[in-house]
Amino acid sequence: MAGLRDVIDKVQEKDWKAVTKASLSLLYANAGRLSLTIVSGWRSGRPEAENEEANDALRREIRSLGLGHRELEGHREEKEPEPLYGVFGLTKDQALRILASYHQDAVIYRERGPVLLLRAEGQADSFKGSVPRALTQAIAAWKGPSYVLEALPGSFMEAVGYANRLGRIGRRGQASLQPEPGMARDGDAEHD
Repeated sequence: MAGLRDVIDKVQEKDWKAVTKASLSLLYANAGRLSLTIVSGWRSGRPEAENEEANDALRREIRSLGLGHRELEGHREEKEPEPLYGVFGLTKDQALRILASYHQDAVIYRERGPVLLLRAEGQADSFKGSVPRALTQAIAAWKGPSYVLEALPGSFMEAVGYANRLGRIGRRGQASLQPEPGMARDGDAEHD
């Protein structure tokens, strides 16, 4: 089973296909027996401010449902990334509602059986085989074969490890663990 360390190793090697494979294996392992849905509020060609607003609304909606999720970033090679979410426990109806509400072309959904690429036009492409492989095929059908999906840290400790190894947490704005000016970090000495 792949872990976040595998994702980091592949990012350092710039082995983008392996980054996607390791990220999807980690996502599948995180889902356990729950359904797995890959969704985004981001849409190509829409102004960045609108994309940020839609992404924030999607994040709030996922949290309001009380479902587990892992933040992801999708990109082509070294291009600017888009945020996505791997959500655990959504029903197919909820996935379809998100697809319509956020004006997406598709979402990826798996509960049992094959991985489905649910398209806005109403059709569903089915991908069989091992789940990580089927997820990889669905991502390629949705976003193209050069699309890279990168799992992001799911906890503070994972974020520290990610930042230590890569010098960043995510590609969007090159987020890091640098403290805000005037804020002490844990372990910093406080002075009167």
